[in-house]
Amino acid sequence: MRIAFTLWLAIGVLPQAPISPSSVPPLTARVPDTARLYLQLDPERPGRMAAWREPDGTTRVVYQHRNPDGCQTDLRSTIFVDAVGAPVWEQHTGQKCGPRVQINESYTRSGSSGIWKTHLGNGEEDVIGKKFYTSAADVPEERALLVRALLAAGNTLELMPEGNGRVERVRTVTLKSGNRSETVTQYRVFGLKAGTALVWFDSRGELFAVGETFIRQGWESVLAEVRSSKFETGYFTTSRRSIPLVTAPERAFTGVAAARSVAAGK
Repeated sequence: MRIAFTLWLAIGVLPQAPISPSSVPPLTARVPDTARLYLQLDPERPGRMAAWREPDGTTRVVYQHRNPDGCQTDLRSTIFVDAVGAPVWEQHTGQKCGPRVQINESYTRSGSSGIWKTHLGNGEEDVIGKKFYTSAADVPEERALLVRALLAAGNTLELMPEGNGRVERVRTVTLKSGNRSETVTQYRVFGLKAGTALVWFDSRGELFAVGETFIRQGWESVLAEVRSSKFETGYFTTSRRSIPLVTAPERAFTGVAAARSVAAGK
C-alpha cells in the first residue's frame, strides 16, 4: 500500500473515495421491475444504470450520469446478440458528455458484413470469424456482453471498429452484505481503446461490478472489497486512467506512458 501511495503522489493522481448512494440522482426513465439496477459512485460522474432482457433475448439498457461540467449523459441502448454472444444488431440513442454530443448509433450484421453508423463515423467490415462490435456509446452493460463473447470464443476476439480483445479470469470470491452472500468472479479485459477493464460477474453470469465505483444496487457495502481487489490484480483504476502498480519484488515503475483513460463503470 505504501508503494502504491508513493506512485500516486509521483504521477499526481490520488484515488477518490466513492460517494454516498444518496448523492446519486435517480433514473428519470421508467424501467421494468425485472431490471437489474446499478450505481455509479464516481464523485466526478455519479449515475445509475438499469439493464434487462426481453423475452426474445434482446438486452435493453438505460444509463445516466452527471459530468463535472453539469452535462447529463442519458443513453438508451438496445442490443441483440447471437448464440455465441456476438452482436447481431444494436441501437443507441440519447446524449453523451465529454464533449456533449447527440447519439444515434446503429450496428447491423448483414450476411458476412458488420455495418455501423456513429457520431465518430461510419464503417463496414467483414465479420467472418471471431469479431465483436464495440459501440461508441459504450454503456457499462456492454462490458458483460464482451466478456461472455470472449469466453465463448476461447478468450480472444477481434474487435470492431478496431482492436483485439482478450479476457482472463482473475479469481472467484464470496461477498457478504448483512444476511446475504453472493459469489462473484472477476475478469480482466485487455484490448479496449479505453484501456484495461475489470469486470465482475455474479453467480448467475450477470454483471455485478465494473472498475472501482460501479456496482449492483444494494451491494454498495462491499464496494471496499471490490476496490481492494485492484491491488491484488496489479491495477488500480481511477476515473481517469488505469495505472499498473509496482509490487515487490519489482523495483522499477514502468508502463505509465502507455496507460490510457478509463471512465468509471466503463
